[in-house]
Amino acid sequence: MGAVDPRFDLNDVGFLSRSNTLNAHMACGYRWTRLTSWTRYASVRATVAGSEDFEGNLTSMQTQMNGTVKPVEYVWLWRNRYS
Repeated sequence: MGAVDPRFDLNDVGFLSRSNTLNAHMACGYRWTRLTSWTRYASVRATVAGSEDFEGNLTSMQTQMNGTVKPVEYVWLWRNRYS
């Protein structure tokens, strides 16, 4: 969880891409590390993230699902899905 106070002003020092922001991220996943006949490693993860301003207006929402498989031949297979 993070926050940038709306009173924070960086104009005298440099560049500020955004302020007045509250954000949070949550991820949950599982990792298989036991060697099998076809894979050395596999994982899957789901992530939810969102941001809102200090007035409670939703400014962004993101979900993500990804998975990784590492076959016995040490070649990575990876898939990522954003929405």
